[in-house]
Amino acid sequence: MPDRPTPREDGVSDTIGELYVMGTWRCNLRCRMCPMWGARGWCREDPGGETLDVGQLVAWVADAPDALRPRTVTISGGEPLLWRPWSALARGLADLGLRVALTTNATLLADVPDPDLANLRQINLSLDGPAVVLEAIDRGGEDTLRRAVDGLRRVQRFRAAIGRPGLRLLTVITAEGVGHLEALLAHLEGAGITLDSLLFQHPMVLTDGAADAQRRELTALVGPGIMYWDSLVGDASAVDVDALLAELEAIRARYPGAVIAPALTDDETRAYYTDPAWTPPGLGDRCLGMWRDLSVTPTGDVWICPGHPVGNVADASLEAIVNGERARTLRRHVHRHGLMPGCRACFAAYNYR
Repeated sequence: MPDRPTPREDGVSDTIGELYVMGTWRCNLRCRMCPMWGARGWCREDPGGETLDVGQLVAWVADAPDALRPRTVTISGGEPLLWRPWSALARGLADLGLRVALTTNATLLADVPDPDLANLRQINLSLDGPAVVLEAIDRGGEDTLRRAVDGLRRVQRFRAAIGRPGLRLLTVITAEGVGHLEALLAHLEGAGITLDSLLFQHPMVLTDGAADAQRRELTALVGPGIMYWDSLVGDASAVDVDALLAELEAIRARYPGAVIAPALTDDETRAYYTDPAWTPPGLGDRCLGMWRDLSVTPTGDVWICPGHPVGNVADASLEAIVNGERARTLRRHVHRHGLMPGCRACFAAYNYR
């Protein structure tokens, strides 16, 4: 769990913990639940070009005051390995002394050269089940799993020499995946893959009304954005919650460090899956993530709240954007009025619970 920041009433951010760089919108998979390329994904309508300049971004981070220079940078997408400049970005950030991670579906990892792997401290593996589940969620089935395992074996051979990058499994829970989560872990173990950490993620879903209200509120505060919140509209009630709870209990018994996010009690988990308007009572009254973390999109837009930019790396410094008028307006609003209607379905709101 990240350190819990103290949000300032004036909306100023004193420290940046993590920077997420979405290098590309593109992906070679079409997972049904993905907010980018899934059934309601925003990338199905033109999300804009890929204009992010790696040299400019590295300089943007390097020129930030020490307090605002992020401790960790996670390179993602889309699928970041489709974005050729990812390796130059990882090298530039690693040369600054930053901890660099990569979030990938692993299907292209087998072709990554050793020097590029050497710049990574961690690889986050996005994989939601064994082949039968991948097929059911339109993720490609056996071929996807085979290519991911080939890539992970390649990483495993490399890190045997230098002890990194670490491997973290990121699994989104789906109705199709319940009952198969342990099988996924068994398959990876049988393939000789050693995972350093496990994260099982409850699906992030909203009602139409909450998504519309979130988009309207953010537009009024900081200006228009992409159709991010609409992509989260869904219904997770098809999940067999009792079966899920039993399977997660078995996983935690075998892997004590496994993380379930958001962290919910059994009764809260039942409420979460049966009512997409229900908000966990422990969520709190404000999103501390917007004081601590930020994202950069393939167009260079900077988000402290998904979908609605507060600046662009081509136009202003990191410090000027993070504590610019738009960012401070948004933080002041949340500090005074609490969470917005869609925050229930955003992990930034849970990171510092």
